[in-house]
Amino acid sequence: MRAHRFKANAIVEVDMRPINVSLSPNTWELAKQKRNFSQWIRLQLHAERRVKRERLQLEEDLTQARSAIQKYIALVDELNKELDAK
Repeated sequence: MRAHRFKANAIVEVDMRPINVSLSPNTWELAKQKRNFSQWIRLQLHAERRVKRERLQLEEDLTQARSAIQKYIALVDELNKELDAK
């Protein structure tokens, strides 16, 4: 497996940069099973970034939902006090 071997039919991104990755004998065997290990690594990195963005969005949505629930609870408490006063 030669990472720098040229493939005529490969789609190459313009700003690609090489990086070396140290693998154990076990991970080397796993990497050899990938048809395009470099592409697989790139996809995994993009997926990790996407998951982080989605998690941040979910956390923001949860914070907004909690705030809305707290406002609703305060409104219900206020209405209950008004009803009790009557």
